[in-house]
Amino acid sequence: MPINERNDTYKHENGLQEKKENSITNSKSLVTKVEQLFKAHPDIKRITLYEPDNTLRINGAPAVKLPNGKLVIAPDLLCELHDGNFFWIEVKDKCQRFYKHDTGADIHQILGFYQIDYYCNQPVLMVFQDSTLERCTVKNANEDLKEEFKKRWQKFEGEPYGNWLRNSLILDTTTKYPMIAREKSRELDMYIFYFDISVFSKLNSIDLLKELSKLQKVDIKAYEGENLLTFESLIKKSIGGNDDYKCESISNLLPICQSCNKSFTPRTQNAVLCIDCWKKQHGYS
Repeated sequence: MPINERNDTYKHENGLQEKKENSITNSKSLVTKVEQLFKAHPDIKRITLYEPDNTLRINGAPAVKLPNGKLVIAPDLLCELHDGNFFWIEVKDKCQRFYKHDTGADIHQILGFYQIDYYCNQPVLMVFQDSTLERCTVKNANEDLKEEFKKRWQKFEGEPYGNWLRNSLILDTTTKYPMIAREKSRELDMYIFYFDISVFSKLNSIDLLKELSKLQKVDIKAYEGENLLTFESLIKKSIGGNDDYKCESISNLLPICQSCNKSFTPRTQNAVLCIDCWKKQHGYS
């Protein structure tokens, strides 16, 4: 969820979800940190927290209108270069997983970011930041697992790390990443898109913008080759689909909410409502 749409308190259907400590403060601090890092680069003309008007919203969250008229979830920061090109930065303050060498985000967000790049040729930089080693470590895990995780955590030492989404979609036939998994989040089923942690590096605006110039010279439609497992292929394998599926229709793999008529990530089997409409029907804020 975009940083400016997050709440201090999250509730599941029984109203028992505990408060997410310091979530908004930590997220805003991280976004500011990333913003200042890129603002200092001489190629950057403008970088802003994306806040469109109410016509560009999906259930209140900032959205981007694609050339085909569809709205998709927007990343946090919109960046304009002096050469007139644009790119986006999505910032997530979350620990990499303890038992898996990966980190990720809700597939509905990743789906939107992919389409922004695909249709608009505006690459999206995915940025993550772990919390402290203590907060990321599973306390009752055995010492070998703790030591293994500590080595992964020390790669970034609690500093922001990231990569361009387009680069992160390249399939590693050995690790099988990236991958999609259906998991429980706040006791709801949802699909999470996971990246192998090895595809990320500590943020370096100079190196990232050098890579960006290469990306923007190659249209993503032409960029996709046999070594790049396209996003819709991942969705087909994990959620469903057919062999005739085309990249332009990725969102058709997701169901349409019977209330708001927008595509959504199903959080329960045979779901017919997005989570926001479900909450409204059941009286949750």
